[in-house]
Amino acid sequence: MGDAAMKEFGAAAPYLRKSDRERLEAQTRPFDMKKECFVPDSDEEYVKASITSREGDKVTAQTERGKTNIEKTCRTVEDQMNEYKTKFEEAQRCINDFNMQKAKLQTENAAGGYDAVVLVLAEGDK
Repeated sequence: MGDAAMKEFGAAAPYLRKSDRERLEAQTRPFDMKKECFVPDSDEEYVKASITSREGDKVTAQTERGKTNIEKTCRTVEDQMNEYKTKFEEAQRCINDFNMQKAKLQTENAAGGYDAVVLVLAEGDK
């Protein structure tokens, strides 16, 4: 929907969608991750800030309104992937335990015999 189509909304159009020129400027503006960031704010959810200094895992940032925030930097990708792998392995263990319990019950109840137990255990490997 271009600027011409937004004219039908009248005075509300600028609040519904930015103009084509403003959107193009926002898309082509460079964002430097080493100098700029977004920090939590009490008035708004997040505001744009310029990083002034870094000390270990702490970052000091100056917001556009002049407020200074000290934030802990986000976790590294490796930490996030290790956490994901741990959760995945735990889920796999739970699935395997469930399949083993199911096989044990079928063996005790003799519901289908040996063939049923082999099928249940084979399903757990998938």
